[in-house]
Amino acid sequence: MKWSYSLRELRRRPLRSGLTLTGITIGVAAMLSIAITIETTRRAYGDMYTTLAGRAALEVVAIGDGGFDAALVDQLSGTDGVAVAAPVVQMPAVMIGPKGRLVVMVIGIDPERDTAVRDLKLRAGKALAPGGAVVLLDAAFAAANGIGVGDDAPVITRTGGVRLTVCGLMEPGPISAFNAGAVVVMPLSTAKKRFGLGDQINSVQLVLEDDDRANAIRQAVQTSLPDGLSVRPPAARADLVRDTLLSTEQALQSFSIMSLVAGAFIILNTFLMNLAERRRQLALIRALGGTGKQVQWWLLREALLLGLTGTAIGIPLGWLMSFGMLGSMQTLMGVKLSAPVPGVMPFVAAAILGPVMALAATWVPARRAGREPPLNGLTAAAGTDAIESVRRWPLVVGVICITLMAGICVILVGEHLPQRSNEKILPAGMALLMIGGILVMPYLLMPVLRMVVWGLGPFMGFEGRMAARHLDRRRVRTALTAGVLFVAIVISIGFGNQIRSNLRDMDTWYERTFVGD
Repeated sequence: MKWSYSLRELRRRPLRSGLTLTGITIGVAAMLSIAITIETTRRAYGDMYTTLAGRAALEVVAIGDGGFDAALVDQLSGTDGVAVAAPVVQMPAVMIGPKGRLVVMVIGIDPERDTAVRDLKLRAGKALAPGGAVVLLDAAFAAANGIGVGDDAPVITRTGGVRLTVCGLMEPGPISAFNAGAVVVMPLSTAKKRFGLGDQINSVQLVLEDDDRANAIRQAVQTSLPDGLSVRPPAARADLVRDTLLSTEQALQSFSIMSLVAGAFIILNTFLMNLAERRRQLALIRALGGTGKQVQWWLLREALLLGLTGTAIGIPLGWLMSFGMLGSMQTLMGVKLSAPVPGVMPFVAAAILGPVMALAATWVPARRAGREPPLNGLTAAAGTDAIESVRRWPLVVGVICITLMAGICVILVGEHLPQRSNEKILPAGMALLMIGGILVMPYLLMPVLRMVVWGLGPFMGFEGRMAARHLDRRRVRTALTAGVLFVAIVISIGFGNQIRSNLRDMDTWYERTFVGD
Protein backbone atom coordinates (compact mmCIF):
# COMPACT_ATOMS: atom_id res chain seq x y z
CA MET A 1 0.00 0.00 0.00
CA LYS A 2 1.95 3.02 -1.18
CA TRP A 3 1.17 6.72 -0.82
CA SER A 4 0.69 6.96 -4.58
CA TYR A 5 -2.18 4.47 -4.35
CA SER A 6 -3.92 6.57 -1.70
CA LEU A 7 -3.42 9.69 -3.80
CA ARG A 8 -4.87 7.97 -6.86
CA GLU A 9 -7.99 7.01 -4.91
CA LEU A 10 -8.49 10.63 -3.86
CA ARG A 11 -8.20 11.77 -7.48
CA ARG A 12 -10.84 9.25 -8.58
CA ARG A 13 -13.45 11.03 -6.39
CA PRO A 14 -12.64 14.73 -6.70
CA LEU A 15 -16.03 15.99 -5.45
CA ARG A 16 -16.00 13.70 -2.42
CA SER A 17 -12.40 14.60 -1.67
CA GLY A 18 -13.19 18.28 -2.15
CA LEU A 19 -16.03 18.11 0.38
CA THR A 20 -13.75 16.53 2.97
CA LEU A 21 -11.05 19.06 2.17
CA THR A 22 -13.55 21.90 2.65
CA GLY A 23 -14.48 20.66 6.13
CA ILE A 24 -10.83 20.56 7.19
CA THR A 25 -10.04 23.94 5.63
CA ILE A 26 -12.99 25.69 7.30
CA GLY A 27 -12.13 24.23 10.70
CA VAL A 28 -8.45 25.21 10.51
CA ALA A 29 -9.15 28.68 9.08
CA ALA A 30 -11.84 29.49 11.66
CA MET A 31 -9.67 28.37 14.58
CA LEU A 32 -6.61 30.27 13.38
CA SER A 33 -8.41 33.52 12.47
CA ILE A 34 -10.26 33.65 15.80
CA ALA A 35 -7.09 32.88 17.78
CA ILE A 36 -5.22 35.64 15.92
CA THR A 37 -8.08 38.12 16.42
CA ILE A 38 -8.35 37.53 20.17
CA GLU A 39 -4.57 37.59 20.69
CA THR A 40 -4.14 40.78 18.64
CA THR A 41 -7.00 42.55 20.42
CA ARG A 42 -5.67 41.70 23.88
CA ARG A 43 -2.11 42.73 22.96
CA ALA A 44 -3.33 45.97 21.40
CA TYR A 45 -5.18 47.02 24.54
CA GLY A 46 -2.23 46.10 26.76
CA ASP A 47 0.15 48.12 24.57
CA MET A 48 -2.22 51.09 24.42
CA TYR A 49 -2.62 51.37 28.17
CA THR A 50 1.11 50.89 28.74
CA THR A 51 1.82 53.67 26.24
CA LEU A 52 -0.77 55.91 27.85
CA ALA A 53 0.96 55.55 31.22
CA GLY A 54 4.24 56.98 29.91
CA ARG A 55 7.14 56.39 32.31
CA ALA A 56 4.89 55.12 35.10
CA ALA A 57 5.77 51.53 36.01
CA LEU A 58 2.88 51.09 38.45
CA GLU A 59 -0.51 52.61 39.11
CA VAL A 60 -2.82 52.60 42.11
CA VAL A 61 -6.50 52.10 41.31
CA ALA A 62 -9.68 51.22 43.13
CA ILE A 63 -11.14 47.76 42.67
CA GLY A 64 -13.86 48.25 40.08
CA ASP A 65 -12.04 51.34 38.73
CA GLY A 66 -13.96 53.73 40.99
CA GLY A 67 -12.74 56.91 42.67
CA PHE A 68 -10.77 57.36 45.91
CA ASP A 69 -9.39 60.17 48.08
CA ALA A 70 -6.76 62.32 46.35
CA ALA A 71 -4.95 62.79 49.69
CA LEU A 72 -3.39 59.37 49.09
CA VAL A 73 -1.03 60.97 46.55
CA ASP A 74 1.09 62.66 49.25
CA GLN A 75 1.35 59.40 51.19
CA LEU A 76 2.53 57.51 48.10
CA SER A 77 5.05 60.22 47.25
CA GLY A 78 6.92 59.39 50.46
CA THR A 79 7.17 55.66 49.76
CA ASP A 80 10.69 54.31 49.41
CA GLY A 81 11.55 53.79 45.74
CA VAL A 82 8.76 56.03 44.37
CA ALA A 83 10.18 59.04 42.53
CA VAL A 84 6.87 60.69 41.54
CA ALA A 85 3.23 59.97 42.36
CA ALA A 86 0.99 61.70 39.81
CA PRO A 87 -2.78 61.88 40.33
CA VAL A 88 -4.84 61.07 37.24
CA VAL A 89 -8.48 60.86 36.22
CA GLN A 90 -8.90 58.48 33.32
CA MET A 91 -12.39 57.96 31.88
CA PRO A 92 -14.08 57.30 28.50
CA ALA A 93 -16.27 60.05 27.05
CA VAL A 94 -17.79 61.24 23.79
CA MET A 95 -16.62 64.32 21.91
CA ILE A 96 -18.81 66.02 19.30
CA GLY A 97 -16.64 67.10 16.37
CA PRO A 98 -17.41 68.55 12.94
CA LYS A 99 -17.55 65.01 11.59
CA GLY A 100 -19.85 63.59 14.26
CA ARG A 101 -19.54 61.81 17.58
CA LEU A 102 -16.17 60.38 18.60
CA VAL A 103 -15.45 57.97 21.45
CA VAL A 104 -12.41 59.39 23.28
CA MET A 105 -10.37 58.65 26.37
CA VAL A 106 -10.17 61.62 28.75
CA ILE A 107 -7.02 62.01 30.84
CA GLY A 108 -7.13 64.55 33.63
CA ILE A 109 -3.59 65.43 34.78
CA ASP A 110 -1.81 67.72 37.19
CA PRO A 111 0.31 69.74 34.71
CA GLU A 112 3.10 70.28 37.28
CA ARG A 113 3.54 66.66 38.37
CA ASP A 114 2.71 65.02 35.07
CA THR A 115 5.87 66.23 33.31
CA ALA A 116 7.73 63.41 35.11
CA VAL A 117 5.29 60.82 33.76
CA ARG A 118 4.81 61.67 30.08
CA ASP A 119 6.13 64.13 27.52
CA LEU A 120 3.40 66.18 25.86
CA LYS A 121 5.22 68.11 23.14
CA LEU A 122 3.20 70.88 21.55
CA ARG A 123 2.95 71.49 17.84
CA ALA A 124 0.65 74.50 18.15
CA GLY A 125 -1.07 76.51 20.89
CA LYS A 126 -0.07 76.52 24.54
CA ALA A 127 0.26 74.04 27.38
CA LEU A 128 -2.39 73.27 29.97
CA ALA A 129 -2.89 75.58 32.91
CA PRO A 130 -3.72 74.04 36.32
CA GLY A 131 -7.40 74.99 35.91
CA GLY A 132 -9.81 76.12 33.22
CA ALA A 133 -12.09 74.59 30.60
CA VAL A 134 -9.31 73.82 28.12
CA VAL A 135 -8.00 70.64 26.53
CA LEU A 136 -5.09 69.29 24.49
CA LEU A 137 -5.66 67.09 21.45
CA ASP A 138 -3.36 64.95 19.34
CA ALA A 139 -2.47 67.01 16.26
CA ALA A 140 -3.08 64.19 13.76
CA PHE A 141 -6.41 63.29 15.39
CA ALA A 142 -7.49 66.95 15.41
CA ALA A 143 -6.53 67.44 11.75
CA ALA A 144 -8.42 64.30 10.70
CA ASN A 145 -11.56 65.63 12.39
CA GLY A 146 -11.27 69.29 11.33
CA ILE A 147 -10.46 70.71 14.79
CA GLY A 148 -7.94 73.49 15.39
CA VAL A 149 -6.53 75.61 18.22
CA GLY A 150 -9.20 77.86 19.72
CA ASP A 151 -12.09 75.68 18.52
CA ASP A 152 -14.73 74.42 20.89
CA ALA A 153 -14.66 70.73 21.75
CA PRO A 154 -18.06 69.68 23.13
CA VAL A 155 -17.47 66.70 25.46
CA ILE A 156 -20.22 64.49 26.91
CA THR A 157 -19.46 62.80 30.22
CA ARG A 158 -21.68 61.03 32.72
CA THR A 159 -22.56 64.37 34.34
CA GLY A 160 -23.69 65.89 31.05
CA GLY A 161 -22.19 67.93 28.23
CA VAL A 162 -19.70 70.81 28.40
CA ARG A 163 -17.92 72.97 25.82
CA LEU A 164 -14.16 73.00 26.27
CA THR A 165 -11.67 75.08 24.29
CA VAL A 166 -8.77 73.44 22.46
CA CYS A 167 -5.75 75.32 23.84
CA GLY A 168 -3.08 73.25 22.11
CA LEU A 169 -2.26 70.42 19.72
CA MET A 170 0.24 67.75 20.71
CA GLU A 171 2.90 66.33 18.44
CA PRO A 172 2.02 62.79 17.37
CA GLY A 173 3.90 60.53 19.75
CA PRO A 174 3.37 57.60 22.09
CA ILE A 175 -0.03 58.88 23.16
CA SER A 176 -1.17 58.70 19.51
CA ALA A 177 -0.94 54.93 19.71
CA PHE A 178 -3.88 54.87 22.09
CA ASN A 179 -7.26 54.66 20.37
CA ALA A 180 -5.80 56.09 17.13
CA GLY A 181 -5.01 59.35 18.96
CA ALA A 182 -8.58 59.85 20.23
CA VAL A 183 -7.34 61.16 23.59
CA VAL A 184 -8.43 64.38 25.32
CA VAL A 185 -6.00 65.75 27.92
CA MET A 186 -7.47 68.25 30.39
CA PRO A 187 -6.56 69.70 33.80
CA LEU A 188 -7.15 67.39 36.75
CA SER A 189 -9.61 69.76 38.44
CA THR A 190 -11.71 70.00 35.26
CA ALA A 191 -11.80 66.23 34.82
CA LYS A 192 -12.86 65.65 38.44
CA LYS A 193 -15.70 68.13 38.03
CA ARG A 194 -16.88 66.80 34.69
CA PHE A 195 -16.97 63.20 35.87
CA GLY A 196 -18.62 63.99 39.19
CA LEU A 197 -15.69 62.79 41.32
CA GLY A 198 -15.60 65.76 43.69
CA ASP A 199 -12.23 65.65 45.46
CA GLN A 200 -11.53 62.11 44.27
CA ILE A 201 -9.31 60.65 41.56
CA ASN A 202 -9.36 57.18 40.02
CA SER A 203 -5.65 56.52 39.47
CA VAL A 204 -2.23 57.42 40.84
CA GLN A 205 0.60 56.69 38.42
CA LEU A 206 3.95 55.91 40.03
CA VAL A 207 7.32 56.65 38.45
CA LEU A 208 9.98 54.59 40.21
CA GLU A 209 13.57 55.42 41.03
CA ASP A 210 14.61 51.95 39.84
CA ASP A 211 12.27 49.92 37.61
CA ASP A 212 14.21 46.76 38.43
CA ARG A 213 12.76 46.96 41.95
CA ALA A 214 9.20 47.22 40.65
CA ASN A 215 8.01 43.99 42.31
CA ALA A 216 9.43 44.87 45.72
CA ILE A 217 8.04 48.41 45.54
CA ARG A 218 4.68 47.08 44.44
CA GLN A 219 4.48 44.84 47.51
CA ALA A 220 5.49 47.71 49.80
CA VAL A 221 2.89 50.04 48.30
CA GLN A 222 0.16 47.39 48.48
CA THR A 223 0.67 46.85 52.22
CA SER A 224 0.23 50.58 52.84
CA LEU A 225 -2.97 50.95 50.82
CA PRO A 226 -6.42 50.98 52.43
CA ASP A 227 -8.94 48.27 51.62
CA GLY A 228 -10.45 48.48 48.16
CA LEU A 229 -7.30 49.77 46.44
CA SER A 230 -4.66 47.82 44.54
CA VAL A 231 -1.38 48.55 42.79
CA ARG A 232 -0.62 46.99 39.42
CA PRO A 233 1.23 47.55 36.14
CA PRO A 234 -0.59 49.99 33.82
CA ALA A 235 -1.15 47.26 31.24
CA ALA A 236 -3.41 45.47 33.72
CA ARG A 237 -6.04 48.15 33.06
CA ALA A 238 -6.57 46.41 29.74
CA ASP A 239 -8.03 43.51 31.71
CA LEU A 240 -11.06 45.73 32.40
CA VAL A 241 -11.62 46.05 28.67
CA ARG A 242 -11.07 42.34 28.30
CA ASP A 243 -13.85 41.71 30.82
CA THR A 244 -16.26 43.79 28.74
CA LEU A 245 -15.25 41.82 25.65
CA LEU A 246 -15.45 38.48 27.43
CA SER A 247 -18.82 37.49 25.96
CA THR A 248 -17.63 38.38 22.45
CA GLU A 249 -14.48 36.32 22.90
CA GLN A 250 -16.50 33.41 24.24
CA ALA A 251 -18.80 33.60 21.24
CA LEU A 252 -15.83 33.60 18.86
CA GLN A 253 -14.18 30.68 20.62
CA SER A 254 -17.45 28.75 20.66
CA PHE A 255 -17.84 29.47 16.95
CA SER A 256 -14.33 28.09 16.37
CA ILE A 257 -15.06 24.93 18.35
CA MET A 258 -18.36 24.33 16.56
CA SER A 259 -16.66 24.82 13.18
CA LEU A 260 -14.17 22.11 14.11
CA VAL A 261 -16.94 19.77 15.25
CA ALA A 262 -18.90 20.37 12.05
CA GLY A 263 -15.78 19.79 9.95
CA ALA A 264 -14.99 16.54 11.77
CA PHE A 265 -18.48 15.15 11.20
CA ILE A 266 -18.40 16.21 7.55
CA ILE A 267 -15.20 14.18 7.20
CA LEU A 268 -16.78 11.23 9.02
CA ASN A 269 -19.91 11.31 6.86
CA THR A 270 -17.87 11.56 3.67
CA PHE A 271 -15.65 8.62 4.56
CA LEU A 272 -18.66 6.48 5.47
CA MET A 273 -20.11 7.13 2.01
CA ASN A 274 -16.71 6.48 0.49
CA LEU A 275 -16.38 3.12 2.24
CA ALA A 276 -19.86 2.04 1.17
CA GLU A 277 -18.89 2.61 -2.47
CA ARG A 278 -15.51 0.87 -2.09
CA ARG A 279 -16.73 -2.03 0.01
CA ARG A 280 -16.22 -4.63 -2.69
CA GLN A 281 -12.87 -3.14 -3.68
CA LEU A 282 -11.56 -3.31 -0.12
CA ALA A 283 -12.91 -6.85 0.28
CA LEU A 284 -11.11 -7.88 -2.92
CA ILE A 285 -7.84 -6.49 -1.57
CA ARG A 286 -8.36 -8.54 1.59
CA ALA A 287 -9.12 -11.64 -0.48
CA LEU A 288 -5.88 -11.20 -2.45
CA GLY A 289 -3.79 -11.21 0.71
CA GLY A 290 -4.11 -7.75 2.15
CA THR A 291 -4.49 -7.60 5.93
CA GLY A 292 -7.04 -5.63 7.90
CA LYS A 293 -4.26 -3.43 9.28
CA GLN A 294 -3.08 -2.61 5.76
CA VAL A 295 -6.59 -1.57 4.71
CA GLN A 296 -6.97 0.50 7.88
CA TRP A 297 -3.65 2.34 7.42
CA TRP A 298 -4.38 2.83 3.72
CA LEU A 299 -7.56 4.74 4.60
CA LEU A 300 -5.81 6.68 7.35
CA ARG A 301 -3.12 7.73 4.88
CA GLU A 302 -5.85 9.17 2.65
CA ALA A 303 -7.18 11.12 5.64
CA LEU A 304 -3.67 12.35 6.47
CA LEU A 305 -3.15 13.57 2.90
CA LEU A 306 -6.44 15.47 3.04
CA GLY A 307 -5.58 16.82 6.49
CA LEU A 308 -2.21 18.14 5.36
CA THR A 309 -3.71 19.66 2.21
CA GLY A 310 -6.59 21.27 4.11
CA THR A 311 -4.16 22.68 6.66
CA ALA A 312 -1.94 24.11 3.92
CA ILE A 313 -4.99 25.91 2.49
CA GLY A 314 -6.59 26.78 5.83
CA ILE A 315 -3.59 28.54 7.41
CA PRO A 316 -3.25 31.33 4.79
CA LEU A 317 -7.05 31.55 4.55
CA GLY A 318 -7.29 31.97 8.32
CA TRP A 319 -4.61 34.67 8.21
CA LEU A 320 -6.62 36.58 5.62
CA MET A 321 -9.85 36.08 7.57
CA SER A 322 -8.22 37.58 10.67
CA PHE A 323 -7.97 40.96 8.90
CA GLY A 324 -11.70 40.99 8.31
CA MET A 325 -12.46 39.90 11.87
CA LEU A 326 -10.17 42.60 13.29
CA GLY A 327 -12.05 45.15 11.19
CA SER A 328 -15.29 43.95 12.77
CA MET A 329 -13.74 44.18 16.25
CA GLN A 330 -12.61 47.74 15.51
CA THR A 331 -16.15 48.69 14.57
CA LEU A 332 -17.57 46.95 17.64
CA MET A 333 -15.16 48.61 20.10
CA GLY A 334 -14.70 51.93 18.36
CA VAL A 335 -10.90 51.78 18.52
CA LYS A 336 -8.09 51.44 16.00
CA LEU A 337 -6.33 48.07 16.11
CA SER A 338 -3.00 47.36 14.49
CA ALA A 339 -2.47 44.70 11.85
CA PRO A 340 -2.36 41.16 13.28
CA VAL A 341 1.07 40.21 14.57
CA PRO A 342 0.34 36.87 16.25
CA GLY A 343 2.74 34.58 18.01
CA VAL A 344 3.88 31.21 16.76
CA MET A 345 1.49 29.09 18.84
CA PRO A 346 -1.73 29.72 16.82
CA PHE A 347 0.03 28.58 13.64
CA VAL A 348 1.56 25.54 15.36
CA ALA A 349 -1.85 24.61 16.78
CA ALA A 350 -3.46 24.99 13.34
CA ALA A 351 -0.73 22.91 11.68
CA ILE A 352 -1.35 20.10 14.18
CA LEU A 353 -5.12 20.45 14.27
CA GLY A 354 -5.86 19.77 10.60
CA PRO A 355 -4.20 16.34 10.30
CA VAL A 356 -5.32 15.29 13.79
CA MET A 357 -8.94 16.26 13.05
CA ALA A 358 -8.88 14.28 9.77
CA LEU A 359 -7.33 11.19 11.40
CA ALA A 360 -9.69 11.28 14.39
CA ALA A 361 -12.77 11.54 12.17
CA THR A 362 -11.57 8.71 9.92
CA TRP A 363 -10.45 6.32 12.66
CA VAL A 364 -13.85 4.68 13.27
CA PRO A 365 -14.79 3.96 9.60
CA ALA A 366 -11.21 2.88 8.82
CA ARG A 367 -11.21 0.50 11.79
CA ARG A 368 -14.60 -0.87 10.73
CA ALA A 369 -13.36 -1.46 7.17
CA GLY A 370 -10.25 -3.25 8.42
CA ARG A 371 -12.29 -5.61 10.60
CA GLU A 372 -15.00 -6.53 8.07
CA PRO A 373 -14.63 -10.12 6.76
CA PRO A 374 -13.77 -10.16 3.02
CA LEU A 375 -16.68 -12.48 2.21
CA ASN A 376 -19.22 -9.94 3.48
CA GLY A 377 -17.94 -7.27 1.15
CA LEU A 378 -17.67 -9.59 -1.89
CA THR A 379 -21.18 -10.94 -1.56
CA ALA A 380 -22.86 -7.59 -0.83
CA ALA A 381 -24.31 -5.95 -3.94
CA ALA A 382 -23.78 -2.24 -4.23
CA GLY A 383 -26.73 -0.28 -2.91
CA THR A 384 -28.61 -3.37 -1.63
CA ASP A 385 -27.04 -3.70 1.80
CA ALA A 386 -29.36 -4.10 4.76
CA ILE A 387 -30.55 -1.35 7.00
CA GLU A 388 -27.60 0.21 8.77
CA SER A 389 -27.36 -0.90 12.36
CA VAL A 390 -27.15 1.81 14.99
CA ARG A 391 -24.81 0.87 17.76
CA ARG A 392 -25.51 1.63 21.40
CA TRP A 393 -22.20 3.19 22.46
CA PRO A 394 -22.74 6.48 20.54
CA LEU A 395 -25.99 6.96 22.46
CA VAL A 396 -24.21 6.41 25.78
CA VAL A 397 -21.38 8.79 24.88
CA GLY A 398 -23.87 11.36 23.56
CA VAL A 399 -25.96 11.29 26.75
CA ILE A 400 -22.79 11.68 28.83
CA CYS A 401 -21.72 14.71 26.75
CA ILE A 402 -25.12 16.38 27.07
CA THR A 403 -25.19 15.67 30.82
CA LEU A 404 -21.76 17.25 31.23
CA MET A 405 -22.97 20.29 29.27
CA ALA A 406 -25.97 20.57 31.59
CA GLY A 407 -23.60 20.52 34.56
CA ILE A 408 -21.49 23.25 32.96
CA CYS A 409 -24.63 25.35 32.48
CA VAL A 410 -25.44 24.99 36.18
CA ILE A 411 -21.92 26.09 37.07
CA LEU A 412 -22.05 29.10 34.73
CA VAL A 413 -25.52 30.25 35.80
CA GLY A 414 -24.70 29.78 39.48
CA GLU A 415 -21.39 31.68 39.07
CA HIS A 416 -19.53 29.03 41.05
CA LEU A 417 -16.24 29.75 39.25
CA PRO A 418 -14.30 32.96 38.48
CA GLN A 419 -15.22 34.75 35.27
CA ARG A 420 -11.88 33.92 33.64
CA SER A 421 -12.50 30.21 34.23
CA ASN A 422 -15.88 30.53 32.53
CA GLU A 423 -14.07 31.84 29.46
CA LYS A 424 -12.38 28.44 29.04
CA ILE A 425 -15.28 26.27 30.14
CA LEU A 426 -17.98 27.64 27.83
CA PRO A 427 -16.33 26.70 24.48
CA ALA A 428 -15.60 23.21 25.82
CA GLY A 429 -19.24 22.94 26.89
CA MET A 430 -20.42 23.97 23.43
CA ALA A 431 -18.22 21.24 21.92
CA LEU A 432 -19.79 18.68 24.26
CA LEU A 433 -23.27 19.85 23.29
CA MET A 434 -22.52 19.59 19.58
CA ILE A 435 -20.90 16.15 19.85
CA GLY A 436 -23.60 14.82 22.16
CA GLY A 437 -26.39 16.15 19.97
CA ILE A 438 -24.96 14.52 16.83
CA LEU A 439 -24.28 11.19 18.57
CA VAL A 440 -27.87 10.86 19.84
CA MET A 441 -29.26 12.06 16.52
CA PRO A 442 -29.81 8.51 15.07
CA TYR A 443 -32.12 7.67 17.96
CA LEU A 444 -34.11 10.91 17.66
CA LEU A 445 -34.16 11.34 13.91
CA MET A 446 -35.93 8.15 12.90
CA PRO A 447 -39.00 8.62 15.13
CA VAL A 448 -39.24 12.22 13.93
CA LEU A 449 -38.87 11.09 10.31
CA ARG A 450 -41.67 8.57 10.72
CA MET A 451 -43.92 11.24 12.26
CA VAL A 452 -43.23 13.51 9.28
CA VAL A 453 -44.01 10.72 6.84
CA TRP A 454 -47.22 9.90 8.71
CA GLY A 455 -48.33 13.54 8.71
CA LEU A 456 -47.26 14.45 5.18
CA GLY A 457 -47.69 11.04 3.55
CA PRO A 458 -50.68 12.03 1.38
CA PHE A 459 -48.79 15.04 0.02
CA MET A 460 -45.39 13.35 -0.49
CA GLY A 461 -46.42 10.93 -3.22
CA PHE A 462 -44.59 7.75 -4.15
CA GLU A 463 -41.25 9.51 -4.63
CA GLY A 464 -41.42 11.10 -1.16
CA ARG A 465 -42.17 7.79 0.51
CA MET A 466 -39.27 6.13 -1.33
CA ALA A 467 -36.97 8.93 -0.21
CA ALA A 468 -38.08 8.48 3.40
CA ARG A 469 -37.40 4.71 3.15
CA HIS A 470 -33.94 5.39 1.77
CA LEU A 471 -33.17 7.77 4.65
CA ASP A 472 -34.41 5.15 7.09
CA ARG A 473 -32.10 2.51 5.56
CA ARG A 474 -29.05 4.79 5.81
CA ARG A 475 -29.62 5.80 9.40
CA VAL A 476 -26.07 6.66 10.38
CA ARG A 477 -25.34 8.81 7.34
CA THR A 478 -28.77 10.44 7.55
CA ALA A 479 -28.11 11.31 11.19
CA LEU A 480 -24.64 12.67 10.38
CA THR A 481 -26.03 14.86 7.59
CA ALA A 482 -28.76 16.14 9.90
CA GLY A 483 -26.12 16.64 12.59
CA VAL A 484 -24.06 18.93 10.37
CA LEU A 485 -27.21 20.95 9.62
CA PHE A 486 -27.91 21.00 13.36
CA VAL A 487 -24.46 22.48 14.05
CA ALA A 488 -24.91 25.08 11.29
CA ILE A 489 -28.28 26.19 12.66
CA VAL A 490 -26.95 26.36 16.22
CA ILE A 491 -24.00 28.49 15.05
CA SER A 492 -26.26 30.83 13.10
CA ILE A 493 -28.85 31.33 15.84
CA GLY A 494 -26.45 31.28 18.80
CA PHE A 495 -23.80 33.56 17.30
CA GLY A 496 -26.43 35.94 15.93
CA ASN A 497 -28.16 36.24 19.30
CA GLN A 498 -24.77 36.74 20.98
CA ILE A 499 -24.02 39.71 18.73
CA ARG A 500 -27.50 41.17 19.30
CA SER A 501 -27.05 40.75 23.06
CA ASN A 502 -23.66 42.49 22.99
CA LEU A 503 -25.04 45.40 20.99
CA ARG A 504 -28.02 45.70 23.33
CA ASP A 505 -25.70 45.74 26.37
CA MET A 506 -23.55 48.43 24.76
CA ASP A 507 -26.62 50.55 23.93
CA THR A 508 -27.87 50.24 27.52
CA TRP A 509 -24.48 51.22 28.93
CA TYR A 510 -24.26 54.14 26.52
CA GLU A 511 -27.71 55.47 27.43
CA ARG A 512 -27.02 55.23 31.16
CA THR A 513 -23.51 56.66 31.00
CA PHE A 514 -23.80 59.48 28.47
CA VAL A 515 -26.93 61.35 29.41
CA GLY A 516 -26.15 64.51 27.44
CA ASP A 517 -28.22 65.39 24.41
